[in-house]
Amino acid sequence: MTSAYLIDPLARTITIVERGDKTSLSPVYALLHCRGVERYALGGGDLLYVDEQPPAGGGAFVCHLYPDTSFIGRALWIGSSAEGEEADPDVSLDIAAESIVFVSGDFLNESPVDDRSAA
Repeated sequence: MTSAYLIDPLARTITIVERGDKTSLSPVYALLHCRGVERYALGGGDLLYVDEQPPAGGGAFVCHLYPDTSFIGRALWIGSSAEGEEADPDVSLDIAAESIVFVSGDFLNESPVDDRSAA
């Protein structure tokens, strides 16, 4: 079986889980409580599956390995082999946890403030 890291921003946890059948996305949907996912390449062969239609209030996080996006809802961090098959993550759970920052839902809705216009 292939291991993966389940990121749950509501619980603010990152846990090791079994990926399940690698020939189907059904186990991913079950782990993420969703019906569709988007896939993001994190570098080094690791991937992030994220709910493509996250529920409101599903919590949020940013990943320093994919810095231009905030993710809402649960996600699954997996690895991939040189042949493109899913595998155990390339990075350790500790390194994965260091790259994830949980944020509040309000953070995602705030407008950026330009301090230069305050003068």
